[in-house]
Order: sequence, then C-alpha cells, then structure tokens
Amino acid sequence: GDGNIFLQGFEAIRKTVVNYSQWPANNPWNAGGQPLEGANGRFIISVKGFLSIIFGAKVGLGINLVLFNAIGYFGSLKLASVFWRVSYLNHIFALLVISNTAILFHLSAGHFNFLNYNLIPVILHYFFRFEKDKWSGLKAGILLGIAFNENPTYLVQFLILILSAIGIFHFLKSNRDIRKKIIFWALTFLPVFGTIISFHLITLLYTIGEFPRSSSKTFIYPIETILKSYFYPFVDIDKRAFSDPAGVSAGSCTRSTHENAMYIGLLSIPFIIASFYKGIKWWHVITFVLILCSIGNSNAMLPMYWIQKIPTFSSWGC
Repeated sequence: GDGNIFLQGFEAIRKTVVNYSQWPANNPWNAGGQPLEGANGRFIISVKGFLSIIFGAKVGLGINLVLFNAIGYFGSLKLASVFWRVSYLNHIFALLVISNTAILFHLSAGHFNFLNYNLIPVILHYFFRFEKDKWSGLKAGILLGIAFNENPTYLVQFLILILSAIGIFHFLKSNRDIRKKIIFWALTFLPVFGTIISFHLITLLYTIGEFPRSSSKTFIYPIETILKSYFYPFVDIDKRAFSDPAGVSAGSCTRSTHENAMYIGLLSIPFIIASFYKGIKWWHVITFVLILCSIGNSNAMLPMYWIQKIPTFSSWGC
C-alpha cells in the first residue's frame, strides 16, 4: 500500500546515503529503479528525509508524525490568537485541527503527504500577520518551502491557490498603506520560498516532463453522494478496478473514506452552525468553493474544470 511505498522510498534514501555515501537520485533499491530525486513526497532535503537517514525510515517517519502533530497544535494556537483572546477557545480550536477526521483517515492509509496539513495553521498565521510583523513574509516563505519539500502535492498546491486568491483580493480592496505592506510581505516571501524549493522544483519538472501523469477524465458526483461522504465513514480501503461515477480513480469517495477522505464527523455539525453566528465570512466562501471543487470537473461552472487547466493540477485524476 501507499504507506509501504513511502517506507521503502525513504529506506532507499537512507541506504544510498549511509551505506554508499551517494546522493539519492535514480536508485535500484526504489521499486527497481524509480527516480527518488524527482518523486513528489520522497526528497532528501526534507524533515522526513533527515529523520529517516538518522533513525531509519520506519522510526524516522514515526518521529515525523509526532513532530508535525505538535507543530499543528502549537501553530493552531498562534492562528487562533488572531481571532480570539480567550485561551480555552484557542485550545479547543487547536484540538479540532489536529483531530481532523479526514486527515486521520488518510494517515491511517499511509498517506504521509497529508502531514503537511499540520503546517497550514502556522503558515496562515504569518500570512495574516503582514501588518503587525514586518518579517512575517520571510517566516511564511520558510514554512511553505518546508511544506513543499515535504510533499508539494494536493494540500500545498491548493494552499498556494488559496493564499494567492485571498492576497490579490485583499490587495485590490485595500488603501495605499496596506498595499505597501502587502508588497513588502511578497518581496520577503518570494525569494526565501523560491530558494528553498528551487532544487526540488527543478528535479520535479524534469521528472514530470518524462512522466506527465496528465488526466483527461471528466466526472461529476451527485450532491447526495458528496453529502454522504462528508457524514458517513467508509472504513474499508476499497481498491476495486471499477469506480462510481465512471472516470474517477478506483477507491473514490463512494467507495472508500481512506482514498478520498472527506468525512468530517457528526461532532463538526454544531461548530459549522455556530460559525454563521456573526454572518457569512471569507472562510465560508473559501469552504464553499472547495466543496464545489470536490463535486467534479465536467462543467465550466465547476472550479476544478478550470483549475485542472493549470500545470501540475492537470495530473489530478480524482
């Protein structure tokens, strides 16, 4: 399964570096010779990579799991402090973040790339602090660069889209002084982010050029299927050779919560209702757009129809 693919990839990195003092590129210990250097989630210059070299793949990934959950908790406390001054509310928020049910389902299926979710709160914190913290762009650039090198797929790509959309919207509606601060944030963010990801980005582009993995499949889920996947957990990891609806990779949200985790749990419902207490906010709009993204890509009215026209997003088969 996916967890073992991760384990053997990082064990191959460790064996190459420790046993043979070589840089892990095209590697005979990785599935008969797959490129490690250009793999999305297996990169030596990453937290997972360093921990695997020091402790071995299995222990290293275990330490990484604990470390990233701690970052998720304390980063969530920092993000919550932007909105609330009540300590117990901040801790409730942090607990909700690290116990996100969809992420736990993915991790239980060995999808270690979803550990990047735990970096999102602290990245958002420094994204929102552009007015009060002069160097928040630098800090956000470092953190997003780390997230990219951990695994640049899915969460990181969507996060970049979300931050870009919020930033452009806020820039257009702000006064001159705020725009200056946004520009300074971007000028401190982009160089450090670009530097951290540069080597990995180059190797990824080379590998993607050889193996584009582009998908031209179109699909749409019925709305009742989407709602069911949010509130009903499919606990088996189902890998059938067919799918529902046609064109979606096997193990879609109608088959397995592990493969396309969307389950948010019944306890989330009162929090969703309470979030509308002071009216519709920007995060409601973003959440609604992301829900529309999960419905399908078969219609020009759906966001994924357009998002999959962007390079790298075209590889998403589900």
